[in-house]
Amino acid sequence: MNTILALHNLNRWIVLLLLLITLVRAYLGWRQNRDWTSQDDRLRLFTTIALDVQLLFGLLLYFTSPITSQAFEDFGAAMRDDTARLFVLEHPFYSLLAIAAAHMGSSRVKKAQQALSKYRTQAIVFTIVLILLILAIPWQRSLIPHL
Repeated sequence: MNTILALHNLNRWIVLLLLLITLVRAYLGWRQNRDWTSQDDRLRLFTTIALDVQLLFGLLLYFTSPITSQAFEDFGAAMRDDTARLFVLEHPFYSLLAIAAAHMGSSRVKKAQQALSKYRTQAIVFTIVLILLILAIPWQRSLIPHL
């Protein structure tokens, strides 16, 4: 489980970095009315894939973590405990919303015909994804665990 947790934590930074790069390109493309490039498509795809990998690690942790196992034994008590509630309910909820929004936005970007529409959609949707991920991240935990 420690390996999965370490990978989940490492991939968080990959997701955030890809998301920020994608957002910068999207806002610049939208503002400067640039042509959509294959690099923009690859960034959209890699960002979404990184989110999917994060989901996989998160699901593995969710179903093997002692925090969630204990919380499901007494769900009422877990909801009164800030840490348990965060990992059983809040973190997965915001994370799943972010991933669903990323996939819906990615699909809309892919289907859009004009570059301006692609950039605008990507900028708006991936900003929402970033906000949801900021809400989901357990900031009280070590940002770089095991160091």
